[in-house]
Amino acid sequence: MPELDPDDPVLTLWKTDDKEWMKQRRLEWKIIEESVFTEASKREIADNKRFFLKGEKKQLVGGWSLYLFTPFTDANEAKLAFFSSIFGRGGREQILISFLKNGMLWGGDMPWIRQSMKAFSQGVLGNEYKAPHCVDFEGKKVRPCEPEWFCMLAVRYGIKVMKGEVIYHGFLECFDYFFSAMEHCGDKPNDLSRTPVAKLINVSEHYLTVKEPDEDALKFAQKVVENKDEMLAIYETWPKSE
Repeated sequence: MPELDPDDPVLTLWKTDDKEWMKQRRLEWKIIEESVFTEASKREIADNKRFFLKGEKKQLVGGWSLYLFTPFTDANEAKLAFFSSIFGRGGREQILISFLKNGMLWGGDMPWIRQSMKAFSQGVLGNEYKAPHCVDFEGKKVRPCEPEWFCMLAVRYGIKVMKGEVIYHGFLECFDYFFSAMEHCGDKPNDLSRTPVAKLINVSEHYLTVKEPDEDALKFAQKVVENKDEMLAIYETWPKSE
């Protein structure tokens, strides 16, 4: 388990000397504790609360949940947190695989969740499917999540939002990354068979006619429709499960 370097610049994200910041942070923790830690032990609650409020890691293992509890507010801070000593290579890979999906499961009720998802998408994922440039102390590179898995979830949650089944999802922020990942798919036909690209396009075209659309969902739908011909062409190259 990597130790948090006491001189790591990421610690400046915790403005513990600012009384108003701490007051707001405590209010935010109350939301988290009541929605996430209803069945957790007192020790688990105390350790996570300490990290959330003060950036003290103690025995916590770095992963997507700690990333969710790190107070970054923009793309630069999200990148700073991702490459910080809070996380080792395994923790960073877990963030790439799980933050968008599990972060929404835990943080869907958090008023700042859209800001966090936008910052992560812009600061860490970017517009092109690839692993962030990072090598751990053993010289091993961070692996990106599997493109088939990412595309399957991006399509699934994009449809869910536009059909009104969920209010928002972090995958809405990642169209360019998702579009780029489509070209890397091919190794997992079972996942791809559960990725209804044509349905996503149809739902997106209909969403453009909705009278009061969600702003983030509308941007996602517009990009889908603008790129639908190329998306379908890529889809046709995917192997189909038997």
